[in-house]
Amino acid sequence: MNNKQLQHIKTPLNIHVRGHRDRFCDIDTFDDYTIVSNIGIDAARRIVACVNRCEGVDTETLENSPDLATAFMSAENARLMQVNADLLATLKSIINKAEADYYNTTEQLEVIADFARAAIAKAEAA
Repeated sequence: MNNKQLQHIKTPLNIHVRGHRDRFCDIDTFDDYTIVSNIGIDAARRIVACVNRCEGVDTETLENSPDLATAFMSAENARLMQVNADLLATLKSIINKAEADYYNTTEQLEVIADFARAAIAKAEAA
């Protein structure tokens, strides 16, 4: 399986015992697509644990980081930078809407407040 195929695997991966020889199993995607057949259970557990734990970290970061902690910190930093950029864009939009009309109506203020609430909810969910 090449890296391009691996990028399209839907996680989380699962171990599925299908009556193979003792201590052997398959590795499936969450929607029961088998990606590895007839593998030793110990190897399968390790592969599944690693792939599932690395969800959200791109392959290049994993390959180029000196250790897993650095890779996870790099991925989390990139995610937080995107959340920050989204929040900043929303706040700028709110200010533009508020300044567009000095005499804001109650309805316009409610739209502005809705934008602010949505931005806060998105940031809190991240």
